[in-house]
Amino acid sequence: MSSLDFKGKPLCRSSPYEMKQLLNFLLAFVLILLHSCKDDIARVSKVTNVGLVVYGTSATASANIIDLSDDNHTDYGFCFSTGSEPTINDAKVGYGFIEDRKAYTGNLTNLYYNTTYYCRPYVMDEDEPVYGEIKTCLINNTQDLVVTTNTINVMSNTSANVNATVSGIGSLRAVAFGVCYNTSGTPTVNDNVVTLGELGKDSIFTATMQGLDVMPDYFVRAFAKLDDNCKFQSN
Repeated sequence: MSSLDFKGKPLCRSSPYEMKQLLNFLLAFVLILLHSCKDDIARVSKVTNVGLVVYGTSATASANIIDLSDDNHTDYGFCFSTGSEPTINDAKVGYGFIEDRKAYTGNLTNLYYNTTYYCRPYVMDEDEPVYGEIKTCLINNTQDLVVTTNTINVMSNTSANVNATVSGIGSLRAVAFGVCYNTSGTPTVNDNVVTLGELGKDSIFTATMQGLDVMPDYFVRAFAKLDDNCKFQSN
């Protein structure tokens, strides 16, 4: 018989102990593999169908949370900034705890006029945010913004209160608002001004003009300023 003919002879022999060790190793390997697959499947939070629409002075974002992991989800919403990769550390619109998939929308606020913003949805997996696709918007349409001077009440010989309204501001932020006045007619922000700071929502406000002279007539207008080149003034 040739030395290469092993017919009828086992190629190797394993003891029962060795077979048991091998089976235990294979079982441990399978359990580790299954556990790893389970972890991969558990982390499935995902946000899709991202949209961002500008209509007039308002910017509205939309998204769809199509799946959630087994973690706690303490917040979801939209984050936005002038930087190209907004995070939850930037400006955001948040809606709090969520436990089921859903589609949702939100209005962005306090956007500066004629400025590009980047926005994306997020959902929190414990302390880690899961982000959706980034979209951009820019608001340069101000057709909805209206500034109105309502009443002027003389308080004394040298002061008067002006009541006015800013409406239709939408998602925009005015860098300044208040009243301007003069004695020659058609006042602008280059005349005497009472400025009340910035404004990020529709508002009825009162501004006090002081140090007025007794005799002349004063012309008064409320105003909202979006930037150096875009100013809205009332009648």
